Amino acid sequence: MNINPKFLLSVAGGLATATFLSLATSGVALWNLDQANEANQLAQQTLGTINRLKSLLSNIQDAERGQRGYLIMNDPLFLEPYISASISLKQEIALLQQHIADNPTQQKRLVDLKPLVQERMSQLQAVIDLNKKMGFEAARQKLQSNQQSLATKQIRRLIREMEAVETGILLQRQNIAAINSQGAKIAGMSAIGLNLLIVLWLYRVIHQEVIKRNQAEQEINHLNQDLENRVALRTQQLEVAMRELQQTQSQLVQQEKMSSLGQLVAGVAHEINNPVNFIHGNLIHVQQYSQDLLGFIQLYQSYYPDPDIEIQERSEELDLQFLQEDFTKILSSMRMGTDRIRQIVLSLRNFSRMDEAEFKTVDIHEGIDSTLMILQLRLQATSERREIAVIRDYGNIPQVECFAGQLNQVFMNILANAIDALEERMKIDENSEFFTPTITICTSVIDAKWVEIAIVDNGSGMPEKVRQRIFDPFFTTKPIGKGTGMGMSISYQIITETHHGKLECFSIPQQGTEFFIQIPIQQTL
Repeated sequence: MNINPKFLLSVAGGLATATFLSLATSGVALWNLDQANEANQLAQQTLGTINRLKSLLSNIQDAERGQRGYLIMNDPLFLEPYISASISLKQEIALLQQHIADNPTQQKRLVDLKPLVQERMSQLQAVIDLNKKMGFEAARQKLQSNQQSLATKQIRRLIREMEAVETGILLQRQNIAAINSQGAKIAGMSAIGLNLLIVLWLYRVIHQEVIKRNQAEQEINHLNQDLENRVALRTQQLEVAMRELQQTQSQLVQQEKMSSLGQLVAGVAHEINNPVNFIHGNLIHVQQYSQDLLGFIQLYQSYYPDPDIEIQERSEELDLQFLQEDFTKILSSMRMGTDRIRQIVLSLRNFSRMDEAEFKTVDIHEGIDSTLMILQLRLQATSERREIAVIRDYGNIPQVECFAGQLNQVFMNILANAIDALEERMKIDENSEFFTPTITICTSVIDAKWVEIAIVDNGSGMPEKVRQRIFDPFFTTKPIGKGTGMGMSISYQIITETHHGKLECFSIPQQGTEFFIQIPIQQTL
């Protein structure tokens, strides 16, 4: 078949021109893509610098907290955060110096920052040394004078200035990366469009080539779509990771607070327990001695009913008859008081459970009773409301393997929220005088492997949209300053993740709320 030479020449010329344009646009796209990748790498480096700055300030704060914990508790174990932060500070400064090697202004700020950090660490160490040499009071006065030191303020100011500069650089580099990425997309789409024109132009001449180019186009589209999907997925993963990080940070803070509270409660209970046991043990002997003395006086009176006038006057002055009757009552009331103190101390020790670092078999009812004992003051009647009744409907359940301290924390959170709900209803309910605020606690065995604890109140309840978010981190309906929004979230984590159980909530507005806790009797490690 004869082919027109002019046609072949035009086709060849068109192909050459189209090929040149396609290569040019592709080159532009590759160049833009390379520039975008370079800008992204620089942006990541800048983000690393910002993280180094934040870590530097965090290490200084950890060192201060470690120092304060050591001074307050007088326990060398609390110096571990201080020692760890001291080591990390040197590493962070060295890494930071590498990150800002290309920025003279930031290097100058870092040169100013180093002696300030050293000065602040020297202040902290001086207080620690002073505590060892001269005692806590001298160290406390030194600590108060150093809390608002000029070095600390200057450190924070320099770090904020460096963060502001790096943030501006980060935004600039991200903008460059976005512009180059957009240019790469435009150039790429131009190349694709040019290829489509070539395919249409040569459709009748080289049909097979058109098919191949169509396949190439589909593959490119598929890759683009796959890339967009990956970017969207990665963005979503980063958002989830950020939320989890915030949740974990808040949970760690809350757990640290509860751990410190538990240590304090356990220490106070131990210190109170010794003198109370001493008093309680001696009361038995005092009571016996008093009975002997009173009996001796009665025996003396029976043999000498008419004593001398001076003895009679002294007896009337002392009101001896009343003293004999009231002395026994006083001793009985003192014994009841020491019994009450010993019961409170036992409840505090059972609630704290600070000696349990692994799963142990415990009595769930004991933990609930200890928690109620601690909350007893909130359950009693006040001038504004009546007493909150507590109904214990305990079943015959076996002992359960658990972290007793963490489980008591769950009971504390749920019962405290129940008390809040009952108080709220008594404030807003017009018929509150006919209302009996009640908390009912039921325990039962579900089967051979599970037990259930139900905590029910007839308080204000909550709407469905609130109930659905009650276990979300940072969600709270309480006023600012009264609730952190982490209590129920941490409780849910303790039950579901730590104990592999279930925690469910059901509520009806103005009728009440029910919490159901289900945990296995034995944990499967």
